Amino acid sequence: MDRVRMGVIGIGSMGSAHAMQIHKGRVEGMTLTAVCDTDPLRLEWAAEEFGKATFFYTDYHDLISSGKIDAVLIAPYASRDCEGGFAAGNPCADREAGRN
Repeated sequence: MDRVRMGVIGIGSMGSAHAMQIHKGRVEGMTLTAVCDTDPLRLEWAAEEFGKATFFYTDYHDLISSGKIDAVLIAPYASRDCEGGFAAGNPCADREAGRN
């Protein structure tokens, strides 16, 4: 495998910053191939920034099962999106249980 095809779930402030670094080639060995967000305005922004070579999803299940990614970066919004961690493990479980 030459490059890891990355997907990003959640393109708020942190997710979009990570996605941008990958997209601009600043993360060696990775290429941004897909992003997922439930906010249509964030996806519209992503489409303008990342272009036609990137796939866009509103449901993380679709991104994960798409076959378009080798790995996923999960960057949920602090106030929502806990479910998305979800298929790959649950990073929000500790916060919801008061263990953050």
